[in-house]
Amino acid sequence: MSISSDQKPKPPASKLAGCFQAITLTLGMLALLFIVLLLIGIKLLQNMGPNPNVHTSLGAVSGSITALQNGQEIFAAIDHYHASVGDYPDTLLQLVPKSLPDRAILHSALDPVTDPNHVTWTYIKPKPNASPSTIVLRLNYVIPISSGAQGQVIPQEIEFAVDGTPTEH
Repeated sequence: MSISSDQKPKPPASKLAGCFQAITLTLGMLALLFIVLLLIGIKLLQNMGPNPNVHTSLGAVSGSITALQNGQEIFAAIDHYHASVGDYPDTLLQLVPKSLPDRAILHSALDPVTDPNHVTWTYIKPKPNASPSTIVLRLNYVIPISSGAQGQVIPQEIEFAVDGTPTEH
């Protein structure tokens, strides 16, 4: 008697139960490892004590998250302008107010120039039929190193391509 492919015998329940137990045990061990590493990290942070440079770095990291969000909003305004006009704007200021209601978003808190009217973002108008990976929007900034070394920074860059893909370096 032959068994058709629809009637293949099922593996014994004990093998399935053993496999499930192994997966459950592995996930449990990973969760325990994560908790232990988290507790060690918290303890290390508690032992570091106050460090004013850490606050500067955390502020810059928080600022970079805000900058990325603002970049997404600016890019969406560029995309909206392109869709409604059929061409890209010559400058970012052409987006205000129709495609970008708030001009203040063009200035990043990460910019050392404190004038709120200063446009921090660099805009590169793409040529017609530009490649989707062509960069159209860029923000350069620095994050101070928290080791206490004065004047040392990590240069950072956020870019948006024609297709809307953000990259951070």
